[in-house]
Amino acid sequence: MKKFLIVAAFIVSAFILCITSSALDLDEIFKAETFTSAKTELPYRIYIPSDYDYTKSEKYPLVLFLHGAGERGNDNESQLKNALPTLFERADGLIKKSIVIAPQCPKDNQWVDTPWTDGNYSVDEIPESNELAAVVELVKSTCDNYSIDKARVYVIGISMGGFGTWDLIMRHNDIFAAAIPICGGADPTKAEELVNTPIYTFHGTDDTSVPYEGTAEMVEAIEDLGGRLINFITYDGEGHGIWDTACAEDGLLEWLFSQKLSDRYPEMFAPEETETEAETETETVAETEAAVASTPDTGEKTADVISNETEMTVSETSENGLSPVIVGVLVAGVIIVLGLMTFIIKLGKAKKK
Repeated sequence: MKKFLIVAAFIVSAFILCITSSALDLDEIFKAETFTSAKTELPYRIYIPSDYDYTKSEKYPLVLFLHGAGERGNDNESQLKNALPTLFERADGLIKKSIVIAPQCPKDNQWVDTPWTDGNYSVDEIPESNELAAVVELVKSTCDNYSIDKARVYVIGISMGGFGTWDLIMRHNDIFAAAIPICGGADPTKAEELVNTPIYTFHGTDDTSVPYEGTAEMVEAIEDLGGRLINFITYDGEGHGIWDTACAEDGLLEWLFSQKLSDRYPEMFAPEETETEAETETETVAETEAAVASTPDTGEKTADVISNETEMTVSETSENGLSPVIVGVLVAGVIIVLGLMTFIIKLGKAKKK
């Protein structure tokens, strides 16, 4: 009996492990694709929610994930290895309700062409990399091809991807509603661009790969300019590999998915509604004119037509030199004269009698 229970427990444990492993196998739930731009080719993975509405009546958030240096290559698989599993293991399950894209940077290339050990760098002196430019094109293409809420496009990046995340929101602040750069570096001189950008950033104080100061100086520059939408979590005594701890932080994804680009750039979203209303009004006017033109002439005049003709008559009289007031006086005078003549005739007949 005891052996039976041990074997049964082993089978149940193995079964649960298989189910758990299957549920967290990102290679299975992320579809492999390739994006080609003018200057480079990017392998990428895309996750589509199981209940995705292909009628496009519902819009979904879009999350861009940028991997670190160790996951570069062209196998279109390594970029799923770090941080993403933790995000998909979260009990809240929020990321599973969004569309997620994870491009892979080619070997020996970088999202941002700067030495990581320098921490910070100059956006003005370092052009946007071909790889990151292609990522921007990929984001726009995904928005065009899927039912994406363009007010809820987000970016998360770790290590080299943390640099890429900072770089994207500094250069393309009108695309991303919020960002989560983890142990990366940025350009403090561009802090003014990010004062109103929701950011959640993380760094370990003992990071020897990317200096802690890379994040700390950027956060300080934003806060010195009045930025109050930035959250900085410092892990005292921690080194570089903090991404799993950061991605497991309570409330992180709730915060992320509550951010909307329309709060920062309302004018970007209002014109679409205004244009639609204008088009509807134009169509209504055109339909009315077409209906009037196609109405047969029955010989009967409506009140509106009679009113219009009356106005035209008065207008024509005015143009000929007689105002409506003068015409009224003349008519009244004629009536008075006719009345007097009638009175005189009757008076004459009475005298003859």
